[in-house]
Amino acid sequence: EFNNSKERLEVALIENVQRKDLNPVEEAEAYDRMAKEFGLTQKEIAEKVSKSREVVANAVRLLNLPKDIRDALRADKLSRAHAKALLSFSDEAKQREVYNQILAGGISSKDAEGIASAAKSKKNQVKKDNKFSTLEKNLSETLEAPVLIHASEKGGKIVVKFATLEDLNKI
Repeated sequence: EFNNSKERLEVALIENVQRKDLNPVEEAEAYDRMAKEFGLTQKEIAEKVSKSREVVANAVRLLNLPKDIRDALRADKLSRAHAKALLSFSDEAKQREVYNQILAGGISSKDAEGIASAAKSKKNQVKKDNKFSTLEKNLSETLEAPVLIHASEKGGKIVVKFATLEDLNKI
């Protein structure tokens, strides 16, 4: 009898996940519950719900976001793409900074991924490129806005990010 009710719960969870109206957080919570309650791997879950393992893994990663950001995702104030981009940031302070810019309509998910990518590549740059990180930091502090410097063989460009019209006016 217990095994039968456990199977019914698993089937109910699978059917629930396959509904189209689930928000990303509900989907992630269902995958997480399947893993914890039934000891399923992400690959097994993916097979049961007819999705790729990567889709399941990316969904479950959303549960690592701070609660208020998860709540915004649940309430459809934040897109799945934006949330996934926020996961690219290793520290919560940076996640929150970019999250606030997203809410203000200032940056797309691609922009957020670009900022995260630039932050990661900055960490991996050799010392000779430190002149750019110092310049970026100084410009960011002066302008009170995120600044990226992209150098190329033929010069480069400076990108100044802003989230609101008020931020732009300050710049």
